[in-house]
Amino acid sequence: MGAQKPLAFGPEELRVIYAAFDDAWEIVKVDYIGDLQTLEVGRHRLANAMMTAYRNGVTEREALKVAGIALMQRWI
Repeated sequence: MGAQKPLAFGPEELRVIYAAFDDAWEIVKVDYIGDLQTLEVGRHRLANAMMTAYRNGVTEREALKVAGIALMQRWI
C-alpha cells in the first residue's frame, strides 16, 4: 500500500482542505437539496471524497475540489 497523508493536519493544510471543500460544495449541493438528513449525507460524502483525494496526494485547492467531485460521482 502506498504512503498516505497523516490524519493530523497543520493549519495550512486545513485551510486548503476547507477551502476546496467549500468550493466543491457550492457545485454539488444542488444534488442534495431536501431535508437536513439528505444535506448531511451529501456533506459527509464530499468530506470522505476530499479526504481520500488528499491522502492520495492531491493537495492543491482547485485540484482537490475537482478530485473530490469526481470521486463523489464515481461512488454514486
